[in-house]
Amino acid sequence: MSRVLYGPDSEQKRLIPAPFVNINKTYQKSGNGEIIGRLYTITLTGTIVAHMGSPHLNEQLNSIRSSDGNWWATTGYPDDEVIASDARLNAIMRKQQAIRNLFSNEGQILEIQSADGSQSFRCNPRLVSIEFPEDLWYERSNYVITLECDDILGLEDSNDFDQYISDATESWDINTNEEYENFTNPTYNLSHTVSAVGKRFYDTDGSRPKEPWEYARDFVLSKIGIDSDVILSTDINNLPSYYNGWNHTRTEQRDEQGGSFAVTENWLLASGSAIEDFNVNYTHSSDTVYDRVTIQGSVRGFEERDSNMAVTTDKWTNAQDKFIWASGIAYTRAKEYSGLNTLNIGPLSMLVGRNPYQGTIEYTFDYDTRPMNLIEGARSEVISVNDNMDGELFASVFVLGRTDGPVLQDLGTKPANTRTLNIEIVVDPPRNEDRELSTMRTLLISEKPSNADPFRISLERLIEAVDPSEIDPGVISYQDQSQESWEVKEGRYTYTTTWTYE
Repeated sequence: MSRVLYGPDSEQKRLIPAPFVNINKTYQKSGNGEIIGRLYTITLTGTIVAHMGSPHLNEQLNSIRSSDGNWWATTGYPDDEVIASDARLNAIMRKQQAIRNLFSNEGQILEIQSADGSQSFRCNPRLVSIEFPEDLWYERSNYVITLECDDILGLEDSNDFDQYISDATESWDINTNEEYENFTNPTYNLSHTVSAVGKRFYDTDGSRPKEPWEYARDFVLSKIGIDSDVILSTDINNLPSYYNGWNHTRTEQRDEQGGSFAVTENWLLASGSAIEDFNVNYTHSSDTVYDRVTIQGSVRGFEERDSNMAVTTDKWTNAQDKFIWASGIAYTRAKEYSGLNTLNIGPLSMLVGRNPYQGTIEYTFDYDTRPMNLIEGARSEVISVNDNMDGELFASVFVLGRTDGPVLQDLGTKPANTRTLNIEIVVDPPRNEDRELSTMRTLLISEKPSNADPFRISLERLIEAVDPSEIDPGVISYQDQSQESWEVKEGRYTYTTTWTYE
């Protein structure tokens, strides 16, 4: 006859008479039908006899009320007990309590032995319920013990799963973002949620290697991370293969009491490593001859992380790369979107704000329609040419009492013609790292625009272009002493010269 025992390996207790045993195996599946685990449901259907079997009382009738029952652990069978008829209900209730106490200690060894001595079935189950159906409870009482476990030693198919979870879900959500990288490439928000519920699993020694939420965590961690197949397989947004996931974040939800664990991941899907937005403003005013175009923009870099959430490319690096590209085409954009093809290629002013922590760059470039600078390399220039020419020379003689004023007399000749050239430019001021004599000489003399290229060449050409004798070789001209001023720290240089000529 078969035997059913429960308890620690060295202290197993026998249920006598042996109950009927039913083992039912079910597969646990997620919503898509994937098998994520198995569950064995073991039902022990037996009978308690008031005066015999195990648990047994082995107490005298007068002391039966103080006993919770004893268990038979050896071979054979215990002797029948002498239980008075009016004490049998109490005996049955004592034995019921003994069964409750035994199986309330979850995770011990349940062993089902065959009478032929073949390999037994062993498991470490969890208690589901203990029922004592309604009856007279006089001679006997039926009971139904329902247990569950995940592995049964002795069954060939009991080791086909090593994940102890009872439920799992996984979802992906993709939606279009309002931010566009350019006119054709939108960005998308991608969300991925994985959750699982773990089981209270007992090892063969009755210990629990992990808490249920830890089994759930192990399952969830095996599923997290971006899946390009999921992103590209949808026929809704039709994302191209060069879209990547950026700004990866994870949110963890752990319910230790409920045995569950979940992770929600979010990405920004984009074709590039940064995003830019800009606008172009055109200004036409009657108080200046130059039209003005302002281009304002912002750059926001994306962050890239590996599977361990370590940053591989930071936001600031990607923002700088994008800004270098955007600043390189700012002039082209200003012309294209303002419709002014006469803009000066050199910005009138530049304002750049950088936030390395946020990975953002704000910029403003101002352009206008002023002509190209004549002095190569100059940040700004003011050039004027003043001509004094023709006219008549006359004498002014003061006459006392003459009401018409002085007497004016023609001298029969005219004054000499003169031409004055004034140049004022602002250049990037030279830098010095020390106060040595050689450094000062370089700053004050060698770096002076009239001595340093490319300014020197442009200045010589400009002077030659204004010189009257260079314009007309037949003209006799004399150049007065020129004047230069060089303000080193401000990078301001001025030059003045005058020609007198026929």
